[in-house]
Amino acid sequence: SETIVQKNFWSILNINKITNFNGVPYHYEILLKFKLNKIFNKNIRFLTQAGGKLDSTKSRLIIKFCKKNNINFFKMYGQTEASPRMSYIDVTKNNKIKSIGKPLVGGKMKIINNEIVYFGKNVSLGYAKDIRDLYLGDINKGKLYTGDYGKKDNEGFFYITGRKKRISKLFGLRINLDDIELSLNKRGYKVFLNINDEKIDIVYDHKYNENSIKNYIRKKYNINENYISCTKKITKNIFK
Repeated sequence: SETIVQKNFWSILNINKITNFNGVPYHYEILLKFKLNKIFNKNIRFLTQAGGKLDSTKSRLIIKFCKKNNINFFKMYGQTEASPRMSYIDVTKNNKIKSIGKPLVGGKMKIINNEIVYFGKNVSLGYAKDIRDLYLGDINKGKLYTGDYGKKDNEGFFYITGRKKRISKLFGLRINLDDIELSLNKRGYKVFLNINDEKIDIVYDHKYNENSIKNYIRKKYNINENYISCTKKITKNIFK
């Protein structure tokens, strides 16, 4: 139950000679403030990152540290419905730091109508809303439409270019922007949320108070206000 900001966490890691560390972008943002060379010992052989987009500048700092200490740094892409990994890339051996890599062995990825579609045995059977759905069997049939727009380069590496659905991914969690918008609208705030995998990005009418918007989201969704960005707009066209 220890967290990465507690000294005992790192004591446990060192005593047990842990060889790998796995985190989401938020974890690495914290670790960079601690200075990586002071917390990771010689037993660490590789780091992994999933759960959303890690800022390119921060990625380069981690890559520099890993190369200097002979550590592999893997970036991974996946969804819960694929148990939960679909592709990866070792960015210490490849400079395509914005890529989500290539599919896992045994899996395939294609771009269909600009959307990344994954094929593999690790795809879930489907969702069940009630007991009757359990008798439907394998609905997905090993095929998962990710909801992410993407592209593939001439070396077979995939990239995310946008979201089909209005979802942002923070701290390894999917944040439904429509849900937050609706909740704020019900409280009388006229807002628009942009898709952003680094912060909750809110455009709001100039007549509202920014702090009241942030406080509401912080309390209702348990999101640190440092990860809530508000932009004031006087132009009303954006809210039509």
